[in-house]
Amino acid sequence: MPIEKTAISKLKNLFAIEEAPDAKLSPKESSIKGNVKRTGETYKQWGTRWAGQTNATLEALTPALQVVIYQQKREQSEDEQVQALEKEKLRAKINQIDNDISQKESNRSAEQEKADRLQARIDEHENELSELKAQNGGNHMSKINFIIGLSITFFLAIYLFVFYSSASYSAFFRSSASIDVDDIGGAIFYPHAITDALNTSMLELMLIILMPIVFLGLGYLVHQYTQKSGVEKYIKTFAIYAITFVFDALLAYEISKKIYNIEILTKLGDFPAYNVGMAFESPEFWIIIFAGFIAYVIWGLVFDFTMGAYADSRSNKSQIERLKRAIERLELKLNDVKDKIQNINQDITTQRNEICRIMSKINDTVSYDINKIAQELNNFYQGWLGYMTLVNKSNEEITKSKEAFESLCKELTN
Repeated sequence: MPIEKTAISKLKNLFAIEEAPDAKLSPKESSIKGNVKRTGETYKQWGTRWAGQTNATLEALTPALQVVIYQQKREQSEDEQVQALEKEKLRAKINQIDNDISQKESNRSAEQEKADRLQARIDEHENELSELKAQNGGNHMSKINFIIGLSITFFLAIYLFVFYSSASYSAFFRSSASIDVDDIGGAIFYPHAITDALNTSMLELMLIILMPIVFLGLGYLVHQYTQKSGVEKYIKTFAIYAITFVFDALLAYEISKKIYNIEILTKLGDFPAYNVGMAFESPEFWIIIFAGFIAYVIWGLVFDFTMGAYADSRSNKSQIERLKRAIERLELKLNDVKDKIQNINQDITTQRNEICRIMSKINDTVSYDINKIAQELNNFYQGWLGYMTLVNKSNEEITKSKEAFESLCKELTN
């Protein structure tokens, strides 16, 4: 029995409440009388001892953890080396933030230069746009020229269609007996050319219809060649005009020849066969040339002028649309750059506020190593948990104690 009493006495002494008369207790410490950390005692040992004194109840755990935090803060506040180290860490953090701010300011300057260049290009395009809009009067005149030229071209095309269809029929298919030598106009412009060709054969009809299209096509080629640069355009233009003149001369020769042959039938005597020299001396020959070739040249010139007026009327509008699209693209890029600058400014403001917060901590009388507090808090709880395991506490009680410990740690680190 004396041995048993001695063991019980030692166990009571292990969990006995020791009062430290010189200890400065906080309100939380004083609410749990005597539970102060002993000299040389580790936090884990302290946790085991405190759990034994309170039977490791959940109600006792949270206040105990608060006392541990207070105890750690008191120890750190009294440790000059810890205070100096913590403030040095805070100053290093400020330097790191300052370097980051400097880098962001450099990036902001680069983005601002990019924004200035984009804005300058936008202003330049807007000035060009204003000048083009101010030129609308000239643009309207080009539209008027285009309408007038188009009307003349259309009616000349009808004239050329009538002339070449009639002239080709008269030259190749019309009989000499149906030609009135006193009516040169009737010899050239035969109103029944299409109907007579249709009654004769489809081939004749296609020929006299396609003949005007050939000449109009040659006139279109003249316009296309005038758009090119260099000597080549003059050579090709001259060649087309030469071909057209030769073909017109052949038509005029055939028609004037038929007129000549009819005329000699009404006269007595011998007459020479019709030749080129006689054609050049014949007024009918040159009338047909001027009625066809000159009208064709005029049509080509008017057509070229009309196309030029159309291009002028559209160039102003196309340039305006091009500038508007360019301005829209530049404004999108400028908005993206401005968003980047705004984000950088927000980051710099946040970091400067962080520097102010850290400076206030440095200027405070006490700084704390939160990681050290969390470490000792964990050591204390491990001792507490060890006691709960030793006395076979239920899993539910152990789980609730862990939740209370983790909740307090989360509040501490945040």
